[in-house]
Amino acid sequence: MGLHSWVKQLANLVTVLAGICIGARPQIRLGHDAELHGPLCGMTAFSILNSDSTMGEAKIHFSAACEEKYAVEVCAAAAIEFWKGQDLTDPANPPFDSAFCQTLRLAHQLDQRGALPEQAIPSLLERGTEGKKTNGGDPAPAPAPAPTCSFGGVVNDEPFYEQHANSFIGLNPRRGTGSGFFHREATWKDTTFGTAPETNGKTRTRTDLCTCDCKASPDGVGCVGYGGIAFRYTSLLAKGCDDSWHGQMVAMDCGAARGGKCNVTDPEQSYFQFIGEDLRASPGGEAIYSVATSLDLTNNGIGGNFRQANDAVSCAAAIQDESDFLNSQKDAADSCFAKCGSLGQYAAWLEYCKQETDTSAETGFKGRI
Repeated sequence: MGLHSWVKQLANLVTVLAGICIGARPQIRLGHDAELHGPLCGMTAFSILNSDSTMGEAKIHFSAACEEKYAVEVCAAAAIEFWKGQDLTDPANPPFDSAFCQTLRLAHQLDQRGALPEQAIPSLLERGTEGKKTNGGDPAPAPAPAPTCSFGGVVNDEPFYEQHANSFIGLNPRRGTGSGFFHREATWKDTTFGTAPETNGKTRTRTDLCTCDCKASPDGVGCVGYGGIAFRYTSLLAKGCDDSWHGQMVAMDCGAARGGKCNVTDPEQSYFQFIGEDLRASPGGEAIYSVATSLDLTNNGIGGNFRQANDAVSCAAAIQDESDFLNSQKDAADSCFAKCGSLGQYAAWLEYCKQETDTSAETGFKGRI
């Protein structure tokens, strides 16, 4: 394993610290309280250690919890690296601003941002031991570099995107009726052009956002599904330098939004084409897409802009959607189950939603809460 890959795993291990509990699987992530003074670098994960605990016991505690999630050799290397230079007989209460504590907190911060830039690796591994000496003779902690993000966010990291791909699959309930401003060809070409149109979508509304399937790639997650009033879409989503994900959406509608019907056997079948932005608060989180089209993209039909907000992926909404469709209370054109039910991973996601046991950690699916 290369150094960069190993260090990325090392940062992930710090998150495991948040759930350390003897004989239990890690459950709680570190939060802002990790910056407060307290047991072992202010991380409440170590509050289980008492005043008599030693750095050696803290190291054993870390290793045991780590090995429940990561390979033994990775955990052993991480423990050696983090505790390098520490006296294992010392009390487990190093100074909050020590190089040791700064290293743990820095790794956690970088992990939270989803990136460990190359320039942070030397500081992370050396833990600031090359700083100036203090009056007491101990090395002064080197300033922790601020968490940074490489240009373009997470790139060339297929394992990262593989970890999150399934989280986007499912039904994002429509929030409100959105906005849609467009003109027909005659209005675009009218010499008196200058009046804004009324928004559409209030009578025949846009549907829930249905994501049937997603697959990982080195530079993002590619998803396909249905949205708008009647379009099918593909979107490439990637994580930027904040917690949100940004995507580019391409969509097509065969005219069904205006009452038409697709005829896939007709070589003359025309499609309305849309291109725009697809924003996700997080994998499985809230979604907002904004798309635009022009006369050239709609066979001289319309040209305009459309925007729709959607809530986070919801199992409850999907189960209700399936029931409504099967009981003839919802048309196929408005049902994610009808459009996605047997395609891609949507059926597997629905099964996950209906299980008594939450398998989110194993499957990567979201939406049970």
